[in-house]
Amino acid sequence: MNTPKNMTAPVCRVMHKDLKRYNDSAYKSQCPECSTGVLFVYRNIKTLELQASDRCSCCGQRFQYMDIASMRKELG
Repeated sequence: MNTPKNMTAPVCRVMHKDLKRYNDSAYKSQCPECSTGVLFVYRNIKTLELQASDRCSCCGQRFQYMDIASMRKELG
């Protein structure tokens, strides 16, 4: 199995509000690094709080949402 190309790349800091949405979803976004993968916006399994960290489903790039506080208010 091949390792995704950005699996060990440094974290990219992004604003969720600036990302291109995937299929008009309020949460899912197109990966700005590879344009193929999806960022799903993870939730804490116990509290269901939106998480600031995410990873592309295709290239493995890690992201940190810099606008997580407003995301939690809006989407949470």
